[in-house]
Amino acid sequence: AQNQVVICFLQSVATPAGQTLTVYMPEGFRIAWRDSDDCLSPDPVLGVPAVVVDEPFGETTVDPALFAAMPASMQISCASSTDGGIAYLTLSEGLVEISRYYAIRLAVQNAERSPPSNFWR
Repeated sequence: AQNQVVICFLQSVATPAGQTLTVYMPEGFRIAWRDSDDCLSPDPVLGVPAVVVDEPFGETTVDPALFAAMPASMQISCASSTDGGIAYLTLSEGLVEISRYYAIRLAVQNAERSPPSNFWR
């Protein structure tokens, strides 16, 4: 099944442009999109972007005291391990906020039933 998960993260220090986020898929999940220099555009296989930074929670309103918006000019390139178990997301802009969370939505594929031990890190 194709799904999308929201990943929230908090940085302890500001980071420069070009940082790569590494996302490990829990058991039963894998990356189904193709590696790309523009992961904010729809993937040709999935029909949806591999990564969403603008409104990662959809139309839900989030508390701006808790979540920072990604820079408006942010671009993301993405790659995955050969087994689809690890996603590498390289950010074009630095992230300076250290007191609020950032959030991204990631397209993933999983079996109809995920194992009870699945967790994201």
